[in-house]
Amino acid sequence: MKLTGLIVLFFLSILYANWLTLVRYDFSGKRELVRIDMPVPDAKLPLYGETGTLELPQSPAVLVVFGSWCTPCRKELPALKKLSDRKDMPFIGLALRDSTEKLSRLFAKTPNPFDRIAIDKAGEWAKPLRAYFVPATYLTDGKGKVVYEIRGEITEDYYTSVILPKYRELTQ
Repeated sequence: MKLTGLIVLFFLSILYANWLTLVRYDFSGKRELVRIDMPVPDAKLPLYGETGTLELPQSPAVLVVFGSWCTPCRKELPALKKLSDRKDMPFIGLALRDSTEKLSRLFAKTPNPFDRIAIDKAGEWAKPLRAYFVPATYLTDGKGKVVYEIRGEITEDYYTSVILPKYRELTQ
């Protein structure tokens, strides 16, 4: 009986440790925009609700790695929707370890803030971007590079005072 309990405890601790690596808990922490300058991953990802594969716009865009299974991601979607409705820049979603069915259920309950969504079932983009915690947000330059990682919760004030000026710099 003791051995069975230890085995169960061992597997539960492994599951809990893996779960902690999937969900970002820095919403209450410091927000910062970090320059990273890395190429956009070249893996072809299928699109949600469309045929074809993901191609980023030829202009700067916000890239958000999220999951329908992620509580902080679901909480952030209404704020992202409000910002994307401004039409300042494209918002691209990257659904990590998700499916069309799960995304459809999510967007039946919550408005979809993204102009396009790619499904990254195996982390083909998330791993090279080092999106170890989700949601993970990036700013691309429209020329094949991811130039900034946006850490922390994206609020309207942070968007207008930090992200939008960087976007405008990239478009000049």
